[in-house]
Amino acid sequence: MNVTEKWRHMMASFEDIRAAAAEKGAVFSDNDGYGSYANAVRRIYSNTAAEEYPYPQKNGDITEYAVNLLDWCGRIKEQIRLAITDSGVDCGEAVPLAEYGGKIRQISADLVIITDSLPYAQQGVEYSARLEAEGGVPPYTWKHISGVKPAGININADGTVTGIATSVGLYKAINIGCTDSTGRSKRKKISLEVL
Repeated sequence: MNVTEKWRHMMASFEDIRAAAAEKGAVFSDNDGYGSYANAVRRIYSNTAAEEYPYPQKNGDITEYAVNLLDWCGRIKEQIRLAITDSGVDCGEAVPLAEYGGKIRQISADLVIITDSLPYAQQGVEYSARLEAEGGVPPYTWKHISGVKPAGININADGTVTGIATSVGLYKAINIGCTDSTGRSKRKKISLEVL
């Protein structure tokens, strides 16, 4: 592959990265260049952003400009790779730029608590269940925020719900929280019935 073909291949890869981020909800303006792509990827799964590298300025020396342009492309590629990796999708240094769009398409976007209600528990019997979430960047950390939960039942940081319920009843407003590894949090009211 000659230099022109390599350049076209790289530009096609950047366009696929932009398309993949747009499929995940990223919005670009006409002025957004390749330097904004890593932050567009980061916005898919968190609210973090990093420095964007400005496009190299053309000067009188075409060779120096070409070297600066290649260096810039390398930095942008690394920033996008790190953004993909930080999202929880494996994107090692050996992954070619042409595969980055596919990697972006694997990113889970928003953190969502899936659990609406827990399986019923029986008074005086050992109980074990698990809270479920998707999206964001695992691992998740869970907590009981508010609302009455059955005495003897614990909501653990790893998402397990364990213990021995000491009283019967329907607990409909147990407010739980889930935080992913980037610090994004969600809350939801769930229910648990003890028979």
